[in-house]
Amino acid sequence: MGRGQKDEKRRFIINIATRIFAEKGFEKTDISDILKEAEISKSTFYYYFKSKRDLYETMLQEFFNEIMKVIWSTEYRTLKDKEGIQNYIERLINTYADFAEKFSPILKIILSEAPLIDPSFGEVLDRNVEALLLTIVDFVTIYKEREIIRRDLDPTLFSYLIAGFVKETFNHVIIKETFTIDRERIKRFISIIFACVFENQAQ
Repeated sequence: MGRGQKDEKRRFIINIATRIFAEKGFEKTDISDILKEAEISKSTFYYYFKSKRDLYETMLQEFFNEIMKVIWSTEYRTLKDKEGIQNYIERLINTYADFAEKFSPILKIILSEAPLIDPSFGEVLDRNVEALLLTIVDFVTIYKEREIIRRDLDPTLFSYLIAGFVKETFNHVIIKETFTIDRERIKRFISIIFACVFENQAQ
């Protein structure tokens, strides 16, 4: 089996396990559940992963790697005006919506049980949230200096507002299942928020 086939097989096992973990939880999932669903032998499982815990940690780490790619995009530093910011926000909403849809089973795991299984998972989640907050603070600071965003806006408080909105949206979509990702509705809501912070809105 070539490297590409091995990677594909490993990814297949992770995808199957992610769905089962999301449905049953880590503790109630047995390796036999994964073997049955993936139609693989025990020896094949242990060829790729040392244990159920190793598979679980691999799944979460790969997710965190992906979310960091989204958070640390530096495109937001290159925008020229209010219109550019608005267009960027629309693209960002689409990116996060795509991300939430693609990784919804893992987001369910992270928001519901991962920090309870091991505090280190919670610490990793906290670092990712902190990275998002710092990115928003940087964004606000840059465009305050360029006199596009109003000068009296507190970057830290604004970062809490946006990060809290993202977290609660994911929570209601994925855990409570009481809200759907209506991209146009979310874009309108974010547009209202930003309409209040552009410099030409200052009194």
